[in-house]
Amino acid sequence: MSTFEIRESISEGRRGLAQMINSRDCGRAAAALPAGVVVVPSSEDDFAIKVPASAADVAKALGVSEYLALSEEASATNEYAEDQVVNYVRSGKIFAISEESAARGGDVYVRFAAKGANTQLGAVRTDADGDGPETVEVTIVSDDDGAVFHLTINDTLFEYVSGSSETQSQKATAFAALVDAEDGFGAAAVAAVVTITPVSGQADVTDASPDSLATWEYGADADAPTCALLVGAKFDKASSGAGIALLDLK
Repeated sequence: MSTFEIRESISEGRRGLAQMINSRDCGRAAAALPAGVVVVPSSEDDFAIKVPASAADVAKALGVSEYLALSEEASATNEYAEDQVVNYVRSGKIFAISEESAARGGDVYVRFAAKGANTQLGAVRTDADGDGPETVEVTIVSDDDGAVFHLTINDTLFEYVSGSSETQSQKATAFAALVDAEDGFGAAAVAAVVTITPVSGQADVTDASPDSLATWEYGADADAPTCALLVGAKFDKASSGAGIALLDLK
């Protein structure tokens, strides 16, 4: 057996062992993305995947894109090209691009918005990289009767169905009263704008009504989170500084 054949046998054995340990799947890259990032479904089609662009995306995470070192399609940058089939690990242990040092057993947060020098969406770190906004401002724009307004903030869903002939201001007043009655939240309406203040001092909006009904934004002084928790994932090994980190996905 030649040296090349021996190396190929070892590689095949390693791949076989990894298959027993990890659960894998694949998808089509909706846009170029690197190996070692968290991937989520893309709206392009049922097979398309992308890097996350919101906290809601992170909640739908599929897994972490796998390195291409043993693939004939590997590039110098270990990047999957647009429309290339991406292999990703759904559960098990996988290396991911990490922005900072991590302790073993710590929670994993995934970047969905750039901040400063940290621009790689789908990379991981140990916190939300933002203290969180103190308030959320909702502006009612619909005059429709029976309009259904909803907002999910800090994992709490608020939903209000307007009555007949209500003005935008009346809708705002009713929605504010609904939110204000919930433990852990305060809310007040001025004209058509509802200002919501969580008692915790932090607000994380993950779902809201279409803009045709109401718009929302964080308060002006907000330091909004740019990373979201990857539920069930832990750092599997302590790492030092930025680079890569070993994750354990459940």
